[in-house]
Amino acid sequence: MQNFELIVVADSDIVSDDVRRAWDRAGVILTGPVEPDLLDFEAVRRAGGVLMDLSLDSATLFALSERFMGLKVPFLFVVTRDEMRGAVHPFVLSQDGEAREAILDALAREADEYQSNALH
Repeated sequence: MQNFELIVVADSDIVSDDVRRAWDRAGVILTGPVEPDLLDFEAVRRAGGVLMDLSLDSATLFALSERFMGLKVPFLFVVTRDEMRGAVHPFVLSQDGEAREAILDALAREADEYQSNALH
């Protein structure tokens, strides 16, 4: 993977330097974090997907989700650490390679879904 860009939407700096470097080494450019009100939707269309901080206000998450779906832009909700117990785990934006691959795989599946729906 070479120079694949994801936009991180968050109010605060949830992407540490270590996380950014780990993703860069994997060929993924993390742009942001970008505050929701400052999001450039043309840049969103050109990016490979969007990662939204799950701690954002629920109304903001809903509105952005609707907009991304309308634009057919793959997106996921992310957290910075997995503190959940049980079988279901969130997507974790971290240095961990398995967590990164889980995010990229989910975005790719969503992108494929948008493509297959466009053909029908």
